[in-house]
Amino acid sequence: MHYLTYALCGSLLFIISCSSVTGADSAPFQDLDPDVSALTDDQKELINYNASYLAFREQYEKDTTFIDIPKPLFESYYNALATVITSEAASEHEIIKEVRIFDSWDLFRIVAEPKAGAPFLESWTDSSITTNIKEIDAFLADRGFQIKSTIDFSWNENLYFRLISESAFNTLRIAELLSQTEHFETVQIGFRGGDGGDIEVKVVDDVYQFTFINSYMGCRAGCIYNDKYIFHLTKSGQVKFIGTN
Repeated sequence: MHYLTYALCGSLLFIISCSSVTGADSAPFQDLDPDVSALTDDQKELINYNASYLAFREQYEKDTTFIDIPKPLFESYYNALATVITSEAASEHEIIKEVRIFDSWDLFRIVAEPKAGAPFLESWTDSSITTNIKEIDAFLADRGFQIKSTIDFSWNENLYFRLISESAFNTLRIAELLSQTEHFETVQIGFRGGDGGDIEVKVVDDVYQFTFINSYMGCRAGCIYNDKYIFHLTKSGQVKFIGTN
């Protein structure tokens, strides 16, 4: 179900899903203005989450060294997903409002292990992640990361910090850059096992095809059922339901 790319960070191998949008216009749906007033806050948040992953996947195919997901690209995917979900063509397929992209690469979380005696350890709290070290704060504090929790392993004297942001970033690139500083033993991205739903995007004769994949049952080991709902979306915002698969 997923297109796979492999990226090596330290000694860990991460598997990520990739978009199949190639040769497409950049941010073709940025100017659409879907009416999301009938959606719940949770549904809007899910669109935000899914749009972040779709924008990340497309950008990663072009450049693996970026950190911030381009805003026009994110807005384009948000508008596209919202347009499809709120369309009359999707009115009989409410399940697509619940499809959440599963990706083993976590764009919102980092696990950092500062070196013992790092000068900022005593000041790191839930409310402050500032280190006063420019090269670190530029990646963490300035991008809104907060400390979600700490992990104290009995076999290691160092504390591990789970860092979380409300916005999505290329967390592997941030981890790589933080690892190059002298203040961390390890920095890793969040990693999730198993499988789950997805949204696939490709261009068919200048029309964008969105396939919402509702995956369920046994997903910790690989989902048994994967129901697909296929829609076409034109750049002018016209939506057509193609069928299920």
